[in-house]
Amino acid sequence: MTDKERQESANLILSFLDETCGAYDWDDFISPSSKDPDFELLRVYCASTNYLYPPTDPKCWCSDLGSEKLRILSELLISTSQFKVISDFICSEQQKYLK
Repeated sequence: MTDKERQESANLILSFLDETCGAYDWDDFISPSSKDPDFELLRVYCASTNYLYPPTDPKCWCSDLGSEKLRILSELLISTSQFKVISDFICSEQQKYLK
């Protein structure tokens, strides 16, 4: 993933959480598969947050904890961290679901 793609992904996640993104922006973000394995890991995680952190309000995508995790992810994407830090975060969250 390029720095620009990381920034754009972080911005989209935040705008989704703040309910300021376009009507189909989130769907467009989580739907297509990518040949970039880093982006694919990010996309699949974001797409599965409603299963990993089920919402208590049927109008919401995920629980408050899920929203918090997506905010953490966006902070990691904006940071200068190596993508390994981001992939470790995603994998550790997915592992919690599998236990």
